[in-house]
Amino acid sequence: MVMFVKSCDLGHADGCQYAGNAFEQGRGVAMSRPRALELLERACDLFAGPACVQVAGYYEQGWATPANKAFMFHERACRGNFRGRQVVSCLKLANAYEKGE
Repeated sequence: MVMFVKSCDLGHADGCQYAGNAFEQGRGVAMSRPRALELLERACDLFAGPACVQVAGYYEQGWATPANKAFMFHERACRGNFRGRQVVSCLKLANAYEKGE
């Protein structure tokens, strides 16, 4: 785990995402949603689209506030310069726009 956190600290999105997932699921470390969110947000900032979708889920589930931040992370996942667009986020945005949200 230390290697993935160090990788994240050095600016590698995959290390941030892997470490975030480990903290989210308590794999090899004590489960910590706040720490997972921190690492996944960093991964999103480093253009890991799937991490942006995960972060949006945190806000949607009420594990982080304010809830309206989920929209921002879905937008980043759908529109950003990521390794491929994240279809789940694009669909959620389309539904929100259709509902006038």
